[in-house]
Amino acid sequence: MPMVMILGNIFDAVKRGTGKVAWVHSAQDAAALVRDMTKWDDAPHSLEHFAESMVRAYKIAVTPPMMPVALVLDVELQEDEVPSNANLHIPKLGTLVPPAADPAAVAEVAKLLVAAEHPVIVVDRVARTPEAIRHLIDLAETLQAAVVDRKGRMNFPNRHPLEQTRSRMGVANADVVLGIEVIDFAGVRSNRITANDLFAKSNYTDYLKFAETDIAVQADGEATLPLLVDAVKRLITPDRKRAFEERGAKLAAAHKEAFEQYTRQAATGWNDSPVSTARVTAELWPLIRNEDWSLVADLSFFQDWPLKLWNFDKYYQFIGGPGGYGIGYGAPAAVGAAIANKKYGRISINIQQDGDLMMG
Repeated sequence: MPMVMILGNIFDAVKRGTGKVAWVHSAQDAAALVRDMTKWDDAPHSLEHFAESMVRAYKIAVTPPMMPVALVLDVELQEDEVPSNANLHIPKLGTLVPPAADPAAVAEVAKLLVAAEHPVIVVDRVARTPEAIRHLIDLAETLQAAVVDRKGRMNFPNRHPLEQTRSRMGVANADVVLGIEVIDFAGVRSNRITANDLFAKSNYTDYLKFAETDIAVQADGEATLPLLVDAVKRLITPDRKRAFEERGAKLAAAHKEAFEQYTRQAATGWNDSPVSTARVTAELWPLIRNEDWSLVADLSFFQDWPLKLWNFDKYYQFIGGPGGYGIGYGAPAAVGAAIANKKYGRISINIQQDGDLMMG
Protein backbone atom coordinates (compact mmCIF):
# COMPACT_ATOMS: atom_id res chain seq x y z
CA MET A 1 0.00 0.00 0.00
CA PRO A 2 1.63 3.33 -1.04
CA MET A 3 1.57 5.85 1.79
CA VAL A 4 3.69 8.85 2.76
CA MET A 5 3.77 9.22 6.54
CA ILE A 6 5.01 12.42 8.18
CA LEU A 7 6.30 12.18 11.75
CA GLY A 8 6.98 15.16 14.00
CA ASN A 9 10.00 15.28 16.31
CA ILE A 10 12.12 17.47 18.58
CA PHE A 11 15.60 16.11 18.05
CA ASP A 12 17.49 18.68 20.17
CA ALA A 13 16.87 17.77 23.82
CA VAL A 14 17.53 21.36 24.91
CA LYS A 15 14.44 22.49 23.02
CA ARG A 16 12.16 19.93 24.68
CA GLY A 17 11.92 22.09 27.79
CA THR A 18 10.55 20.92 31.12
CA GLY A 19 7.66 18.58 31.64
CA LYS A 20 7.29 15.22 29.99
CA VAL A 21 5.04 15.90 26.98
CA ALA A 22 7.73 16.94 24.48
CA TRP A 23 10.13 14.32 25.83
CA VAL A 24 7.80 11.32 25.46
CA HIS A 25 6.83 12.46 21.95
CA SER A 26 10.42 12.78 20.68
CA ALA A 27 13.27 10.42 19.85
CA GLN A 28 16.80 10.39 18.52
CA ASP A 29 15.62 8.18 15.65
CA ALA A 30 11.87 8.69 15.32
CA ALA A 31 11.56 6.56 12.17
CA ALA A 32 12.97 3.51 13.96
CA LEU A 33 9.47 2.73 15.23
CA VAL A 34 8.19 2.03 11.70
CA ARG A 35 11.39 1.20 9.80
CA ASP A 36 10.67 -2.52 9.69
CA MET A 37 7.30 -1.78 8.03
CA THR A 38 8.39 0.89 5.56
CA LYS A 39 10.29 0.99 2.29
CA TRP A 40 12.34 4.13 2.96
CA ASP A 41 12.63 7.01 5.43
CA ASP A 42 14.42 10.33 5.74
CA ALA A 43 14.78 13.26 8.18
CA PRO A 44 15.28 16.48 6.17
CA HIS A 45 16.64 19.52 8.04
CA SER A 46 16.04 22.27 5.47
CA LEU A 47 13.17 23.31 3.23
CA GLU A 48 15.21 22.48 0.13
CA HIS A 49 15.97 19.04 1.54
CA PHE A 50 12.29 18.59 2.47
CA ALA A 51 11.12 19.43 -1.06
CA GLU A 52 13.49 16.87 -2.57
CA SER A 53 12.65 14.22 0.03
CA MET A 54 8.91 14.69 -0.38
CA VAL A 55 9.07 14.14 -4.13
CA ARG A 56 11.46 11.22 -3.62
CA ALA A 57 9.16 9.73 -0.96
CA TYR A 58 6.19 9.80 -3.33
CA LYS A 59 8.18 8.20 -6.15
CA ILE A 60 9.49 5.42 -3.92
CA ALA A 61 6.05 4.77 -2.38
CA VAL A 62 4.21 4.39 -5.70
CA THR A 63 6.92 2.42 -7.54
CA PRO A 64 6.13 -1.32 -7.36
CA PRO A 65 6.32 -2.94 -4.95
CA MET A 66 4.21 -0.13 -3.49
CA MET A 67 4.83 0.35 0.23
CA PRO A 68 4.71 3.07 2.92
CA VAL A 69 7.56 5.56 3.39
CA ALA A 70 8.20 7.97 6.26
CA LEU A 71 9.55 11.51 6.64
CA VAL A 72 10.56 12.86 10.06
CA LEU A 73 10.16 16.65 10.32
CA ASP A 74 11.92 18.35 13.22
CA VAL A 75 10.22 21.16 15.11
CA GLU A 76 12.66 23.72 13.70
CA LEU A 77 11.77 22.81 10.14
CA GLN A 78 8.08 23.09 11.00
CA GLU A 79 8.08 26.32 13.01
CA ASP A 80 11.01 28.50 11.95
CA GLU A 81 10.23 31.40 9.61
CA VAL A 82 11.19 31.06 5.97
CA PRO A 83 14.22 33.29 5.23
CA SER A 84 13.28 36.33 3.15
CA ASN A 85 15.98 35.55 0.58
CA ALA A 86 15.09 31.86 0.27
CA ASN A 87 15.11 30.56 -3.30
CA LEU A 88 12.82 27.56 -2.89
CA HIS A 89 12.05 25.05 -5.59
CA ILE A 90 9.92 21.90 -5.75
CA PRO A 91 11.59 19.29 -7.98
CA LYS A 92 9.70 17.93 -10.97
CA LEU A 93 8.09 14.56 -10.34
CA GLY A 94 8.32 13.21 -13.88
CA THR A 95 6.67 10.11 -15.32
CA LEU A 96 6.85 6.94 -13.23
CA VAL A 97 7.18 3.70 -15.23
CA PRO A 98 6.89 0.40 -13.31
CA PRO A 99 9.70 -2.06 -14.07
CA ALA A 100 8.71 -4.65 -16.69
CA ALA A 101 10.43 -7.98 -17.22
CA ASP A 102 13.46 -8.60 -19.41
CA PRO A 103 12.25 -9.35 -22.99
CA ALA A 104 14.37 -12.51 -23.19
CA ALA A 105 12.76 -13.86 -20.02
CA VAL A 106 9.30 -12.98 -21.34
CA ALA A 107 10.03 -14.83 -24.59
CA GLU A 108 11.14 -17.95 -22.68
CA VAL A 109 8.03 -17.89 -20.49
CA ALA A 110 5.81 -17.47 -23.57
CA LYS A 111 7.50 -20.42 -25.28
CA LEU A 112 6.81 -22.72 -22.31
CA LEU A 113 3.20 -21.57 -21.99
CA VAL A 114 2.40 -22.11 -25.67
CA ALA A 115 3.98 -25.58 -25.66
CA ALA A 116 2.21 -26.70 -22.47
CA GLU A 117 -0.69 -29.15 -22.50
CA HIS A 118 -2.24 -27.87 -19.28
CA PRO A 119 -0.81 -24.47 -18.31
CA VAL A 120 -2.16 -22.82 -15.18
CA ILE A 121 -1.86 -19.13 -14.36
CA VAL A 122 -1.85 -18.43 -10.61
CA VAL A 123 -2.42 -14.83 -9.53
CA ASP A 124 -2.58 -13.11 -6.15
CA ARG A 125 -1.75 -9.39 -6.04
CA VAL A 126 -1.46 -8.58 -9.75
CA ALA A 127 -4.16 -6.06 -10.58
CA ARG A 128 -3.44 -2.57 -9.32
CA THR A 129 -5.73 -1.16 -12.03
CA PRO A 130 -8.64 -2.39 -14.19
CA GLU A 131 -6.24 -2.56 -17.14
CA ALA A 132 -4.41 -5.48 -15.52
CA ILE A 133 -7.64 -7.48 -15.35
CA ARG A 134 -8.16 -6.93 -19.10
CA HIS A 135 -4.59 -8.03 -19.88
CA LEU A 136 -4.94 -11.12 -17.69
CA ILE A 137 -8.21 -12.07 -19.42
CA ASP A 138 -6.46 -11.58 -22.78
CA LEU A 139 -3.57 -13.84 -21.74
CA ALA A 140 -5.87 -16.56 -20.39
CA GLU A 141 -8.18 -16.50 -23.41
CA THR A 142 -5.28 -16.48 -25.87
CA LEU A 143 -3.87 -19.62 -24.26
CA GLN A 144 -7.22 -21.03 -23.12
CA ALA A 145 -5.35 -21.59 -19.86
CA ALA A 146 -6.76 -22.22 -16.40
CA VAL A 147 -6.60 -19.31 -13.95
CA VAL A 148 -6.32 -19.86 -10.19
CA ASP A 149 -6.98 -16.65 -8.27
CA ARG A 150 -5.74 -16.46 -4.69
CA LYS A 151 -7.63 -13.16 -4.30
CA GLY A 152 -5.01 -10.88 -2.82
CA ARG A 153 -6.79 -8.41 -5.09
CA MET A 154 -9.63 -8.47 -7.58
CA ASN A 155 -7.62 -10.02 -10.41
CA PHE A 156 -9.95 -12.10 -12.59
CA PRO A 157 -13.75 -12.44 -13.00
CA ASN A 158 -14.89 -15.35 -10.86
CA ARG A 159 -17.57 -16.40 -13.37
CA HIS A 160 -15.24 -16.47 -16.36
CA PRO A 161 -15.20 -20.05 -17.77
CA LEU A 162 -11.38 -20.20 -17.47
CA GLU A 163 -11.48 -19.45 -13.72
CA GLN A 164 -10.54 -22.75 -12.06
CA THR A 165 -9.66 -21.80 -8.47
CA ARG A 166 -11.60 -24.68 -6.94
CA SER A 167 -12.33 -26.89 -9.94
CA ARG A 168 -10.89 -30.29 -10.85
CA MET A 169 -8.86 -28.55 -13.61
CA GLY A 170 -6.69 -26.42 -11.31
CA VAL A 171 -3.01 -26.83 -10.49
CA ALA A 172 -3.14 -30.56 -9.68
CA ASN A 173 -2.59 -31.65 -13.29
CA ALA A 174 -0.58 -28.67 -14.53
CA ASP A 175 2.56 -29.18 -16.60
CA VAL A 176 3.42 -25.45 -16.49
CA VAL A 177 2.49 -23.13 -13.64
CA LEU A 178 2.90 -19.38 -14.10
CA GLY A 179 2.71 -17.49 -10.80
CA ILE A 180 2.29 -13.72 -11.02
CA GLU A 181 2.71 -11.67 -7.83
CA VAL A 182 1.95 -14.71 -5.66
CA ILE A 183 3.05 -14.36 -2.04
CA ASP A 184 2.87 -18.06 -1.15
CA PHE A 185 4.02 -19.77 -4.35
CA ALA A 186 5.34 -22.73 -2.34
CA GLY A 187 1.77 -23.32 -1.14
CA VAL A 188 0.60 -23.43 -4.74
CA ARG A 189 3.34 -25.87 -5.75
CA SER A 190 2.48 -28.31 -2.95
CA ASN A 191 -0.78 -29.13 -4.72
CA ARG A 192 0.84 -31.10 -7.56
CA ILE A 193 3.83 -33.30 -8.10
CA THR A 194 5.86 -31.91 -11.00
CA ALA A 195 5.68 -29.05 -13.47
CA ASN A 196 7.71 -26.25 -14.94
CA ASP A 197 7.38 -23.32 -12.54
CA LEU A 198 7.51 -19.77 -13.86
CA PHE A 199 7.38 -16.94 -11.37
CA ALA A 200 7.10 -13.17 -11.84
CA LYS A 201 7.10 -10.96 -8.75
CA SER A 202 8.02 -7.39 -7.90
CA ASN A 203 8.48 -7.68 -4.13
CA TYR A 204 11.15 -10.21 -3.18
CA THR A 205 10.93 -9.21 0.48
CA ASP A 206 7.28 -10.26 0.77
CA TYR A 207 7.37 -14.05 0.76
CA LEU A 208 6.61 -17.18 2.78
CA LYS A 209 8.29 -20.58 2.38
CA PHE A 210 10.96 -20.67 -0.35
CA ALA A 211 9.64 -21.93 -3.68
CA GLU A 212 11.94 -23.53 -6.24
CA THR A 213 11.21 -22.30 -9.76
CA ASP A 214 12.54 -22.97 -13.25
CA ILE A 215 12.35 -19.30 -14.23
CA ALA A 216 12.13 -16.48 -11.67
CA VAL A 217 11.49 -13.02 -13.09
CA GLN A 218 11.97 -10.00 -10.85
CA ALA A 219 9.57 -7.49 -12.36
CA ASP A 220 6.18 -5.89 -11.87
CA GLY A 221 3.46 -8.34 -12.88
CA GLU A 222 0.99 -5.78 -14.20
CA ALA A 223 3.64 -3.97 -16.26
CA THR A 224 4.84 -7.28 -17.73
CA LEU A 225 1.45 -8.70 -18.74
CA PRO A 226 1.11 -6.78 -22.06
CA LEU A 227 4.58 -7.92 -23.12
CA LEU A 228 3.74 -11.53 -22.29
CA VAL A 229 0.43 -11.41 -24.18
CA ASP A 230 2.19 -10.12 -27.30
CA ALA A 231 4.95 -12.73 -27.01
CA VAL A 232 2.43 -15.56 -26.66
CA LYS A 233 0.36 -14.41 -29.65
CA ARG A 234 3.42 -14.37 -31.89
CA LEU A 235 4.12 -18.05 -31.17
CA ILE A 236 0.66 -19.56 -31.72
CA THR A 237 0.25 -21.76 -34.78
CA PRO A 238 -3.08 -23.00 -36.22
CA ASP A 239 -2.45 -26.45 -34.70
CA ARG A 240 -1.80 -25.01 -31.25
CA LYS A 241 -4.88 -22.80 -31.55
CA ARG A 242 -7.07 -25.85 -32.20
CA ALA A 243 -5.56 -27.59 -29.18
CA PHE A 244 -6.21 -24.48 -27.08
CA GLU A 245 -9.87 -24.42 -28.13
CA GLU A 246 -10.32 -28.05 -27.12
CA ARG A 247 -8.70 -27.32 -23.77
CA GLY A 248 -10.89 -24.27 -23.26
CA ALA A 249 -14.04 -26.34 -23.74
CA LYS A 250 -12.93 -28.76 -21.04
CA LEU A 251 -12.09 -25.89 -18.69
CA ALA A 252 -15.49 -24.28 -19.26
CA ALA A 253 -17.22 -27.56 -18.39
CA ALA A 254 -15.16 -27.92 -15.20
CA HIS A 255 -15.94 -24.31 -14.24
CA LYS A 256 -19.68 -24.89 -14.72
CA GLU A 257 -19.49 -28.09 -12.69
CA ALA A 258 -17.72 -26.31 -9.81
CA PHE A 259 -20.29 -23.53 -9.56
CA GLU A 260 -23.18 -25.97 -9.71
CA GLN A 261 -21.56 -27.79 -6.80
CA TYR A 262 -21.32 -24.52 -4.82
CA THR A 263 -25.07 -24.00 -5.24
CA ARG A 264 -25.80 -27.50 -3.92
CA GLN A 265 -23.42 -27.03 -1.00
CA ALA A 266 -25.05 -23.72 -0.07
CA ALA A 267 -28.41 -25.44 0.30
CA THR A 268 -27.00 -27.83 2.91
CA GLY A 269 -28.09 -26.73 6.37
CA TRP A 270 -30.22 -23.91 4.91
CA ASN A 271 -32.58 -23.89 7.92
CA ASP A 272 -29.92 -24.41 10.56
CA SER A 273 -29.62 -22.12 13.56
CA PRO A 274 -27.51 -20.08 13.80
CA VAL A 275 -27.82 -19.20 10.13
CA SER A 276 -25.06 -20.55 7.90
CA THR A 277 -22.52 -18.28 6.19
CA ALA A 278 -23.61 -19.77 2.86
CA ARG A 279 -27.22 -18.72 3.42
CA VAL A 280 -26.23 -15.19 4.47
CA THR A 281 -24.33 -14.88 1.20
CA ALA A 282 -27.08 -16.41 -0.92
CA GLU A 283 -29.77 -14.18 0.60
CA LEU A 284 -27.71 -11.04 0.01
CA TRP A 285 -27.08 -11.66 -3.68
CA PRO A 286 -30.62 -11.01 -5.06
CA LEU A 287 -30.69 -7.73 -3.12
CA ILE A 288 -27.52 -6.32 -4.71
CA ARG A 289 -27.04 -8.05 -8.06
CA ASN A 290 -28.62 -5.18 -10.03
CA GLU A 291 -26.95 -2.45 -7.95
CA ASP A 292 -23.50 -0.86 -8.17
CA TRP A 293 -21.89 -2.69 -5.26
CA SER A 294 -18.50 -3.36 -3.69
CA LEU A 295 -17.56 -6.07 -1.19
CA VAL A 296 -15.31 -4.35 1.36
CA ALA A 297 -14.67 -7.44 3.49
CA ASP A 298 -11.93 -10.02 3.70
CA LEU A 299 -13.22 -13.55 3.05
CA SER A 300 -10.53 -15.63 4.75
CA PHE A 301 -12.84 -16.76 7.54
CA PHE A 302 -16.09 -16.69 5.57
CA GLN A 303 -15.25 -19.76 3.46
CA ASP A 304 -15.18 -17.54 0.35
CA TRP A 305 -18.93 -17.92 -0.12
CA PRO A 306 -19.43 -14.62 -1.99
CA LEU A 307 -16.79 -15.75 -4.50
CA LYS A 308 -18.72 -19.00 -4.93
CA LEU A 309 -22.21 -17.50 -5.30
CA TRP A 310 -21.91 -13.92 -6.57
CA ASN A 311 -20.64 -12.52 -9.86
CA PHE A 312 -17.45 -10.45 -9.53
CA ASP A 313 -16.57 -8.82 -12.86
CA LYS A 314 -15.54 -5.25 -11.95
CA TYR A 315 -12.24 -4.12 -10.50
CA TYR A 316 -13.77 -2.36 -7.48
CA GLN A 317 -16.09 -5.18 -6.43
CA PHE A 318 -13.53 -6.80 -4.09
CA ILE A 319 -10.80 -5.08 -2.08
CA GLY A 320 -8.68 -8.21 -1.56
CA GLY A 321 -7.25 -9.83 1.51
CA PRO A 322 -4.96 -8.53 4.26
CA GLY A 323 -1.21 -8.67 4.40
CA GLY A 324 -1.13 -9.81 8.03
CA TYR A 325 -3.69 -12.61 7.86
CA GLY A 326 -6.49 -10.41 9.15
CA ILE A 327 -4.94 -8.85 12.25
CA GLY A 328 -7.08 -5.76 12.71
CA TYR A 329 -7.79 -5.60 8.98
CA GLY A 330 -11.53 -6.16 8.54
CA ALA A 331 -13.33 -3.18 10.09
CA PRO A 332 -10.72 -0.46 9.30
CA ALA A 333 -10.30 -1.69 5.71
CA ALA A 334 -14.08 -1.77 5.26
CA VAL A 335 -14.44 1.80 6.50
CA GLY A 336 -11.63 3.04 4.25
CA ALA A 337 -13.06 1.32 1.17
CA ALA A 338 -16.57 2.58 1.97
CA ILE A 339 -15.27 6.16 2.13
CA ALA A 340 -13.64 5.68 -1.29
CA ASN A 341 -16.91 4.27 -2.69
CA LYS A 342 -19.06 7.08 -1.30
CA LYS A 343 -18.42 9.60 -4.07
CA TYR A 344 -19.63 7.07 -6.64
CA GLY A 345 -22.87 6.36 -4.78
CA ARG A 346 -21.74 2.74 -4.61
CA ILE A 347 -23.13 0.28 -2.06
CA SER A 348 -20.38 -1.01 0.25
CA ILE A 349 -20.97 -4.44 1.79
CA ASN A 350 -18.99 -5.63 4.79
CA ILE A 351 -19.52 -9.08 6.28
CA GLN A 352 -17.65 -8.54 9.53
CA GLN A 353 -15.81 -11.54 10.92
CA ASP A 354 -13.12 -12.97 13.20
CA GLY A 355 -13.48 -10.58 16.12
CA ASP A 356 -11.93 -7.61 14.32
CA LEU A 357 -14.13 -5.16 16.21
CA MET A 358 -12.36 -6.18 19.43
CA MET A 359 -8.97 -5.08 18.06
CA GLY A 360 -7.56 -1.57 18.45
